[in-house]
Amino acid sequence: MVEQIEQAIERFRDCKVLVIGDIILDEYIFGVAERISPEAPVPIVLERSRMAKLGGAANVALNIKMLGAEVELLGVIGDDRAGDTVVELLYGYDIDPHGVVRDPERPTTLKQRIIAQKQQVLRLDSELRENIPEGIVEKLVEKATERLNSVDVVVFSDYDKGTLSPFLIKKMLSLTEGKVRLVDPKRKHFWDYKGVEVFKPNLKELSAALGTQFEPRVADNLVALAKEAAERLAVKHLLVTLGEHGMLLLRDASEPVWIPAMKIEVFDVTGAGDTVAAVTALGIAAGLELEKAALLASIAAGIEVMHLGVTAVKPDELSRFVRANWDDLYGFVGKPPSFENNENDVCFHKG
Repeated sequence: MVEQIEQAIERFRDCKVLVIGDIILDEYIFGVAERISPEAPVPIVLERSRMAKLGGAANVALNIKMLGAEVELLGVIGDDRAGDTVVELLYGYDIDPHGVVRDPERPTTLKQRIIAQKQQVLRLDSELRENIPEGIVEKLVEKATERLNSVDVVVFSDYDKGTLSPFLIKKMLSLTEGKVRLVDPKRKHFWDYKGVEVFKPNLKELSAALGTQFEPRVADNLVALAKEAAERLAVKHLLVTLGEHGMLLLRDASEPVWIPAMKIEVFDVTGAGDTVAAVTALGIAAGLELEKAALLASIAAGIEVMHLGVTAVKPDELSRFVRANWDDLYGFVGKPPSFENNENDVCFHKG
């Protein structure tokens, strides 16, 4: 089976995915905290360096591109320095930015993290969450229409930053009917993606949308929650990400399949959901059954969280971890995790 998965990874280069959603710029400011400010009980951080990375829908697109596939990115940025940086980064990764629309009336969504002595001290967000205007929606729909013919999968990356408005969602769902559509939702428009092929919330988003509490987090309760959401959304498949506990896949919206996670030392969870969306989409495009695509995505997410910030996984790295871990992990597919005791939930990673 490992050979089959490696062949699928090789087929990524023949796949094409369209990603639409909220484009984010992640900026990291590294420095040294040597003393406390006399003005307030906060550290003074002396800046040493900065690093900018693509986030949100742009990170999903980057993951797809770095794994060898062709990607089309649709989204909105502002007419500002952060927007210029997004375009420069896209060009640097050979991702065509012509599907990205500039809106001078809104800022580029920017997340700035100040890090001192390897600890995050502060995060500063610059954003406008209001829905994009209809004129911008029409431009995005026009660009999507031009690019859809050769696309295998469409990914909706919703970070609740205003790009995926109800109007745009409705337009895009109609336009992409007949394509495989994977949605990574947020709470605000959770119920607007009815009828899609793969719906991928995390546990927090699922619980919030249904108005339920996390506890008791036992397998039967999660399956019941997932089935309720799948029925209300009329989706074909529902994939709930559970962090260290892996994922719950409702195949054909009814049959539960538990997907394990690698047991690893987590350094930074930023971007893990983007990695799951990207690799699941590519696995489907490459012809894998959904449970195998999800397990491959779980492995990729495990690799991603071992790095600082959003980090795109490369094909050779993914193949190496597949060779080292697939057989062990596949033995856990279908076995519900124990939320009280993690020892038997997952396999230690190798490689």
